[in-house]
Amino acid sequence: MQRLRWVALAALLIQAVLLFSNLDLLPLWLDEAFTIRAVQSSLPEMFTTLQGDLHPPLYFLAQRVWLRVGPAPTLVENLRMLSAAFALTASAYAMWLFLPRLSREGAALVLRAAGAFALPALVWAHGAIL
Repeated sequence: MQRLRWVALAALLIQAVLLFSNLDLLPLWLDEAFTIRAVQSSLPEMFTTLQGDLHPPLYFLAQRVWLRVGPAPTLVENLRMLSAAFALTASAYAMWLFLPRLSREGAALVLRAAGAFALPALVWAHGAIL
């Protein structure tokens, strides 16, 4: 199980490098432009804009704060960095939650499946279409 933890940690580190590299590689998508427009308006205007949107307002509030304090040099990188951080956190939580409960064979299968789906997931996370 100790070896499995090191493999999971290595997988998370690789995911982090891939998620956080070239965040500004692709042009801004329509939903990202909507998010930027919404969070850069005043709070009352933002909530009025979000009334017809299906996404939870908490995400927009988090983006509003993050775009003001994020460490990336560009607006697009900061916008995408928060989503990448959410994805990495979800992966780490899933590994922490599920890997100890699996048998060695089951854990190996989960890591293989994660590896098989990693590239398409990362491409999707960057907003590219295959």
